[in-house]
Amino acid sequence: MAAMTGLVLLLWAGVTVASQVDLHKRIYGGRDCLHDERPHHVDLTSTSDPDYFCGGTLISNQWVLTAAHCHEPGETIIAHLGNPRRQYTITDKKKLTKWFFIKHDIMLLKLPDTVPDPFAALPTDCSGHPPNGAVVNVSGLSTTIRDGNITERLAADEQKPLQCVELEVVPCSCTIDTKYVYPKIFCFEGAGKGPNPGDSGSGVMYGGTLYGVLVLGIIENCNANSAAVKVCEKIYLDWINKTINDNGCVGCIG
Repeated sequence: MAAMTGLVLLLWAGVTVASQVDLHKRIYGGRDCLHDERPHHVDLTSTSDPDYFCGGTLISNQWVLTAAHCHEPGETIIAHLGNPRRQYTITDKKKLTKWFFIKHDIMLLKLPDTVPDPFAALPTDCSGHPPNGAVVNVSGLSTTIRDGNITERLAADEQKPLQCVELEVVPCSCTIDTKYVYPKIFCFEGAGKGPNPGDSGSGVMYGGTLYGVLVLGIIENCNANSAAVKVCEKIYLDWINKTINDNGCVGCIG
């Protein structure tokens, strides 16, 4: 999985690390999610690499919302969801484009079958978007520590508790990777806690509603340690609803 490995290394390049243990951490300073807290969380691997590399959120009985940078051309994504965990090979994915070739960092993955799992509620607009100072919830997988000092990416067959962390929304000031367009993002942080690049694509929840897709690592030089695509923007809500409701996809690429 050379392409994805290169991407992950590129993402890590902008993260300050103090040790080899920090290098591969995911959610840190958080806690085990409650049993029913994140039933819609999805973990992503690929057919060529069994390690988790991104998260996502189930938003209907057949669609997962994640970040576009979680997919590299030629890779086949495997979605892991439910309790007990089930695996689904993704053959249908949609990315929103601008000017025919520049992509927004948001992606929809269609499961091959409908699933009975609870899915996250989407906002109808931005009127309820978390303001500065509000507390949002982010989830991701914990890591595996081996030999006392080396932390590796968590493999799909290693059952570890999903991690949750609460972070405060703060004003944004970031340098953005020009490979993607980010018309609207929001940022959040917490002292000694937060997500890391392996959690990209995971949902940012506020008041029981999905308001963000984590894109940490693609957005650099931020005043905060975490950032997300603002899902409640009309361009995204219209695209998501059009895609998942009638399988149409205006402005999409597969």
